[in-house]
Amino acid sequence: MTPEKDLVGRVLSARTGTVCAAIAGMVSSRRWLIDKQMRQRLESREDADIDAWLFTYDVCSLTAALREESILAGLKAANARIREHACDLIGDLGLLSLIEELPALFVDDDEGVRDAAHYNHDMLVS
Repeated sequence: MTPEKDLVGRVLSARTGTVCAAIAGMVSSRRWLIDKQMRQRLESREDADIDAWLFTYDVCSLTAALREESILAGLKAANARIREHACDLIGDLGLLSLIEELPALFVDDDEGVRDAAHYNHDMLVS
């Protein structure tokens, strides 16, 4: 089985953890393999973790010039996992231009978002 078919197979798994790991693998290897039908299937699951990884997948597949706008939208998303991923993307991509957005999330209702905002802020200012 080719690595691409393996990733696609894992994305279609019934297990959320397997799906998230497969999407993360696509992001890290820069393989943009999710087609429209697969995406609709994933979105129909209405799973916050999968939706957050789809957000990360989308942001990372954009050109650098378009990423910031998407990340800003992610910081305001209703889904806490998307807000957390947006904080992590700011740190992972070293987006110093967005560092001033993180302190607003230090008081987020979700602990994971608060932790991600603090961690990435601290990482970028040190």
